[in-house]
Amino acid sequence: MDEQNLGLFLQIGDDIVADLARAGYFAQLDDRLCPADPAQPRTECIHRFVGSIAILRELPVDLYDIERILNFFRAQGAHCDCQVLMKLAPESRFREQCGSAAG
Repeated sequence: MDEQNLGLFLQIGDDIVADLARAGYFAQLDDRLCPADPAQPRTECIHRFVGSIAILRELPVDLYDIERILNFFRAQGAHCDCQVLMKLAPESRFREQCGSAAG
């Protein structure tokens, strides 16, 4: 990948992360894996994108874009829900509280 295309990919990636944050995706995933209310049940990551896909389907995102988003996550080294929070949501409760056990 040449330098110009790499810059474009990084810019697209930044847009995806910003768009998902604005849509509440990261907050919803964080609430599933590490609820703010300790009385709420915590969803265990089964090392797939189960929670991510469920949340994305609730957002106004078509199937093509869901696959594009998942491919972006994989390109960032995130291959499941907990890794998405670890690698792309630095201020998540999950990363703060469960980070050393994630992966």
